[in-house]
Amino acid sequence: MKQLSSRQVGIILFISIVSLKFIIMPSLVFGISKNNSHLSILLNLVSDFSSIFSYFWFMKKYPNLTFKTALETCFGKIFAKIIFGLLAFYFFFKAFITLKEIQNYFNRVLFDDFDWVKYIIPSTALLAYISSKSFKTFGRCGEILIYIAIFCIIIIIPLSLKSATFAELLPIFQNGVPPILKGAFASTFGFGDYIFMLLFIGKIKTTKKTNKTLLLYSISAMIIIYLLYLIFIATFGNLASNENLAISDLSLNISIPPTVGRLDWINILLWSFILFFNTGLLLASAKECLLVTFGTEKQNYILLGMFCVYIGFLLYEELSLSIVLQIISSTPFVMFASLIQIGYPALLVLTGLILKKKNILCNKIFTFNNSNNIKVKKYDKSY
Repeated sequence: MKQLSSRQVGIILFISIVSLKFIIMPSLVFGISKNNSHLSILLNLVSDFSSIFSYFWFMKKYPNLTFKTALETCFGKIFAKIIFGLLAFYFFFKAFITLKEIQNYFNRVLFDDFDWVKYIIPSTALLAYISSKSFKTFGRCGEILIYIAIFCIIIIIPLSLKSATFAELLPIFQNGVPPILKGAFASTFGFGDYIFMLLFIGKIKTTKKTNKTLLLYSISAMIIIYLLYLIFIATFGNLASNENLAISDLSLNISIPPTVGRLDWINILLWSFILFFNTGLLLASAKECLLVTFGTEKQNYILLGMFCVYIGFLLYEELSLSIVLQIISSTPFVMFASLIQIGYPALLVLTGLILKKKNILCNKIFTFNNSNNIKVKKYDKSY
């Protein structure tokens, strides 16, 4: 059953790409690559952009085939369960990082501390409700949230240009290429937002304009991200590594005093919707992967287990945002993220090629048997 239109998937992709990269990542990458951190971001964006084409190719070749069915057909059910299990861990941990960023975001601008009444119970209830919904519901909500995201970006980027000093971006390659590569490597886990499209394959109402629509939303999001990073560095200069809330800190540095307070609160309130939407999408994706891994359709048990782990992580005080960031920028974890973000698109292409080979082989068998008046059902690549 086709659940999503091309526009809805494009909007979800846009929101996913921009949501996480406007909070703590600018300061994290600047701490490594300094004023050339925008080049580190550019490398990761180019990597993401090139990987998206593997999805376009597969969806055009097999528009009615899901990733799960393709894996089971080519490699068997056990292999498919392992692949989806790793993917579930990836989605869940990425959702947890988003939650820690939301917690840090609210702690800086709203609350002095977090207790059960103010944050834990409301956020858990909200995310449990969001993640229980279908991808079709996310597509419909995205059509509303896209205007909120664009509004936040419009009121921040143009007004921030007045405070920016683009001389801070120079000199380029002052410390050579290694810091740029190191910054790109350390921030790998913050990218790969297109991975959730693996779960959308075979569920999109494809048309001739599907790939163009998805490409338009992807390119728009990437251009906005790169522009914001340039403005962030140009605004704060050498102090950029101390600014852990990019979208809020930029609004506070707008050189129009009467608007500062209002703009900051607008961003706090509106961007919170974007962050919770993205977290819910990641948790819903993790849920769908776990359903495949355990071979069950009882999502309530999966959600209960996920949120028990989530609350445990949230209450574990020693697991602060700084420690989480150290974990995700460590070599083993970056290698795992790279395996998912590069390996899965490669696996998708390999699966498509195997299916193509099987199709050719089955068609030859069909032709041979047909010439000998033997009735054999022709291979159907749509499954």
